[in-house]
Amino acid sequence: MSISLSVTALLVGLLGLGLPDDPHQPDAQIGDERIGLIQGIAVDEESRVYVGDYINMQVHRYTSEGSYDDSFGGRGQGPGEFQSISGIDMGPNDSLFVHDRAARRIVAFPTGNMSRSTTTSIPSRDDGLSPSMIGGPLVGLHGIWVLPDGEKVVVSGRGFSPSNRNEDRAIHVHFLGEENPIATLPDREFIVFENGGFSVRLMPFGKRPVVTVGQDGDILYGMNERIEIQSVSPVNGNTATAVEDNHTSIPVTEELLETEIQRMGSEFSSDQVEQLRREAPDAMPAFEHMVVDTENRIWIAVNDPDAFDEGNTAYRVFDESGQQLSEFTLEGIVFLQVVKDGKAYGIRTSSSGAQKVDIYDVTNLL
Repeated sequence: MSISLSVTALLVGLLGLGLPDDPHQPDAQIGDERIGLIQGIAVDEESRVYVGDYINMQVHRYTSEGSYDDSFGGRGQGPGEFQSISGIDMGPNDSLFVHDRAARRIVAFPTGNMSRSTTTSIPSRDDGLSPSMIGGPLVGLHGIWVLPDGEKVVVSGRGFSPSNRNEDRAIHVHFLGEENPIATLPDREFIVFENGGFSVRLMPFGKRPVVTVGQDGDILYGMNERIEIQSVSPVNGNTATAVEDNHTSIPVTEELLETEIQRMGSEFSSDQVEQLRREAPDAMPAFEHMVVDTENRIWIAVNDPDAFDEGNTAYRVFDESGQQLSEFTLEGIVFLQVVKDGKAYGIRTSSSGAQKVDIYDVTNLL
């Protein structure tokens, strides 16, 4: 699913234009003025690329060569329309699933026919979690993953209110329609302002959970303060450590913090700014994003100091046993979303916030 655009934009804006010796350039690229804000990429068996667009509330489809093919959806509440695209994924037999957060539903398009769709509502549950907050701005995660057998996984959480602001917060990974969560993990880190009124913001550079799904259906997750990924079986609930690796911390400098405070909004009072300065973490997160490929290799975007200093994105790739297979750097800020059939597909974000889809040959990265 998608990562924080604010953090991405901050990294792009702060980092210089210098490049390391051998950052990987994309082998192909989809750059299209139709694309607004990308909320997920999916790839079908014919290597056609689907882009979930939050701004236009559409899904754009491109050929395997990267040429524009079609768009479908649109803003609305009718069949095949969306109120808030928050994630997409490809299911069995090239059926496309779109998570519509605001409408509390999952819209599925059958193979090759984007003119018709089926809708599954995300039901309310009695555990105090509001489905209206799934993927909301103050929830740690959002999105959908479709397991190889077609079982759909969603992530839910609860929004802040004056009555629950001091509670330990958690998000829950659920099969659609099931009451018991597959995994429960801490919510992302927030900062609460109470002087002059109650308000909540995401903590600059704060801890947050990162979740993805393996080819065997296991849920993989970790808090991004360190590189330690757990896997949990949706069948029996068994948990194991999938990846554990060292990393060199990147200090949150005064320059980084001040730039982030300015980006967050100029309406802050002087007391709120001082609170931000006091409570912000001392170090950047260890990693930003991860994806599992069709061979169950885990690709993790690591905040490596050298790549960070040059404005690039470092990756480490691990096999199923947790052994590192490869380490490489992509030129610019790029987060991989899909790795299949020898290709890796990622979202590139420029300093202006414009986004493109980068396509890499996996053999060049491994």
